[in-house]
Amino acid sequence: MRTAVPPSLSASWSPVLAALETGTAATLTQLVSRPLGLWLVRSVHIDGRLDPAPLIDDTHPTADALQAHLFDELIPAAIRSRPPAAADPLRPDRSYHPEDVRRWLGYLARQMTDAGTRDWRWWHLPRHTLAASLVRPVFGLVGGLGYELLRGLVFGLPYGLVGGLVAGLAVGLGFKLTAEPKHADMRLRGRGGELGKRLAAVGLKYGLLGGLLGGLVFGLPFGLAYGLAGGLPYGLVGGLAVGITVGLGFGLAAGLAVGLVEFASSPSVAQRASSPMASLRGDRTLSIVRAVTVGLVVGLAVELAEGLTKGLTKGLTLVLIVGLIVGLTAWLTAGAWVAFRIASLWLAGRRRLPLRLMGFLQDAYRLGLLRIVGSSYQFRHAELQDHLA
Repeated sequence: MRTAVPPSLSASWSPVLAALETGTAATLTQLVSRPLGLWLVRSVHIDGRLDPAPLIDDTHPTADALQAHLFDELIPAAIRSRPPAAADPLRPDRSYHPEDVRRWLGYLARQMTDAGTRDWRWWHLPRHTLAASLVRPVFGLVGGLGYELLRGLVFGLPYGLVGGLVAGLAVGLGFKLTAEPKHADMRLRGRGGELGKRLAAVGLKYGLLGGLLGGLVFGLPFGLAYGLAGGLPYGLVGGLAVGITVGLGFGLAAGLAVGLVEFASSPSVAQRASSPMASLRGDRTLSIVRAVTVGLVVGLAVELAEGLTKGLTKGLTLVLIVGLIVGLTAWLTAGAWVAFRIASLWLAGRRRLPLRLMGFLQDAYRLGLLRIVGSSYQFRHAELQDHLA
């Protein structure tokens, strides 16, 4: 203990060190005999520059009581000893009020304890926050409203846009509470062959399937209706040709979208992520890639179908509007990141957690209150989690 006390604190620590050497500080001796107790004393009273006199008085008669006192003082001491410094990776980026940090970490500690875990994973926040009992009725209500508004696409694109957004939000809330994170690997060097094979295989499969379904579902009824008015053979041939072409266009577009997303996607990064932030950024990138790819390709497919059936009249506007609808819906239902953002914003609005949750957790790690294990955060010591919970 004496070697841990810097010379600048020797005056205030002399009575404590003397009590330890003479054996008159039994409670403190029992506490610092454990690594946790020694870490707490150093963090609070040495690094945190707190007066060490209470360590040897009768205020805390047992080792457990003294440990609880140190846990209470740990957060203020950590904030005092490590002020923000943007150029120092071991210092937090922002300053915090100790009571805010205590409230935020206390909420996470209770959430983890209720879930029976020592690991906090960002993609688990929605399932603990947005209870299924609340989401299912909301999903049904919003989904029904979205369907009705989506029908407005027949009468006007603005209604269809609103309907698509509402339906996408409903699907995102209803199905992504238990999503596991993935990440986007956009490296092309050495992977050109893989990309070509994936696009060819998936595009061909979806293209043939789309052409067959388009011919049967769209072309055949159209051909029969047209044939009854102007000649059955010509109507059937023309209807099937249009249906197959439209279906093939849709199928190829869908195949390209799926192929690109599959190429960018990789299995869950959770087991090999270097940090929680890396896992979050990977899933966020994949969500954006999926939304842009699906929205753009499907928008172009709709424009192709529109051009074949009615003539190229709406042009780029239709591509952008339909692509926006489909892209935003794909983004809302893409991955775990969207559900995490919804849950974190909800909790921030209720003052349970900060608005910049991941930034705060990174700062709590730099303050020495948390540690990083793969893609998970843990409290520096399990006893700290129990105390805050």
